[in-house]
Amino acid sequence: MRKIGTFAPRSSNQIHASKIGIGFECVERKMWDDTEALYHAAGELGVKHARVMTGWFRCEREKGIYDFEWLEKIVNNLLAQGIRPWFCVCYGNKLYSDSPADDAAGYPPLFTEEARNAWIRYATELATRFRGRVTHYEVWNEPNCSGFWKKGPDYSEYVDLVRITSNAIRACNPEAKIIGGASGMSIALWNGHLDVYEYIRKGICPLIDVFTFHRYHIFPELHRPEDTRMLRALFDENGGKHIELWQGESGCPSKQATTEALADTPVNEEIQAKVAVRSIMTDLKNRLDYTSYFTMSDFKYYYRNGLTLKPNHFGLVTFDDPPRRKPAYYGIQTLSNLFDEDTLPCDTIKCQLDLIPFPPEQRFTFQEKLTQLQLATFRRKGYPLVAWWMPADLIPKIAGNPPYQPFDALFRIWTPGQNIHSPVLIDPISQEVFEPERFDDPWHKKLKRDLPSADFSGIPVRDYPMILTDLDAVSNMLA
Repeated sequence: MRKIGTFAPRSSNQIHASKIGIGFECVERKMWDDTEALYHAAGELGVKHARVMTGWFRCEREKGIYDFEWLEKIVNNLLAQGIRPWFCVCYGNKLYSDSPADDAAGYPPLFTEEARNAWIRYATELATRFRGRVTHYEVWNEPNCSGFWKKGPDYSEYVDLVRITSNAIRACNPEAKIIGGASGMSIALWNGHLDVYEYIRKGICPLIDVFTFHRYHIFPELHRPEDTRMLRALFDENGGKHIELWQGESGCPSKQATTEALADTPVNEEIQAKVAVRSIMTDLKNRLDYTSYFTMSDFKYYYRNGLTLKPNHFGLVTFDDPPRRKPAYYGIQTLSNLFDEDTLPCDTIKCQLDLIPFPPEQRFTFQEKLTQLQLATFRRKGYPLVAWWMPADLIPKIAGNPPYQPFDALFRIWTPGQNIHSPVLIDPISQEVFEPERFDDPWHKKLKRDLPSADFSGIPVRDYPMILTDLDAVSNMLA
């Protein structure tokens, strides 16, 4: 393939809408610094949404006295960058619990009248102050995980918290959207219980507009199509057809660490980037209503019910001053630009990979590869936009497996609509843009007529997504 340029991304202010967002979690515990340089990096990322934790303990340090100035800074700076924040309303407050730490992360305000009333007042103040700027309010974080619900997960208690919170928020902001779930997994089985079904049984559907879940896997594709279908069916069959499905938290560290999800996993910045783009593409392929990457910045330390003086490296940028942008940053930036409001899922595009000439020794093993291959088809400005990747093992040394070997293939695309006339192939992580070579099929020549298909040779099949479309579909994003 011939390199013809580089990707020239737009900022969030230049993009109207997108299903891709970024995490701004843990600023309330000062685990990273939201500097001016970092807000600029977020704006240049191209995302349109950011998840922000509201930190009750930081807003109310004296009973009945609220300080929202730090949260005002976050909201206003994000909006100035073209990014709309959505709130995760959490955690507890030492003033109203027996938590030994200020953040009271595992102490929901349910077990005394004083705590319940204080939480209702806080939710009311929050929704009133940010009315018109924040439209979506998520209730708590990972209530199905014992680290965030000290007594152990309790479905009735959580739905009760959703009820009193949603009532308080909607009373002063009827247009607000309520988010429930924030589940540590999308479909989690604990002691014979299916979390989402227990929430449904306890009456969550009439209370919420969105259900969120979190997924942390080195194989981002694990379970996701099946879980998404099951979530959708469970809600549809139990009075929840109105409920959107959001993947609210999913990421990968760039260094091995002992805290947070994927602890002790031997990763690096290359692996982080590949997991990031595979994760986002998987959610787009599965047609979730929204997907968010965790998180914007590395953490200087970890704080949950107490301080752990160990850094954490889930960020798209480092906590240096100024922050350094990692390869994962550029991967998410490319996808945020390509999958804006002009790119829509499309099921009428047929893609096929072949090896020509076909090596005899791969007669059957190549078919095995095809069963694993991930394909996602979209239409952008009338043109096909296609992504493909092999969901290969990114850390093969653990299992003693050989590393994945990329290969080239013949790529065929058939579409009943506008075809690809001036093909461009985009590597989302390197942001390099190539012109793929057309394959002249002798059989097509023999037919001597135009067909609604296009064939390309030497197309790389890597362990992260590559994207093919027409030049006219992305001409405003190439340099």
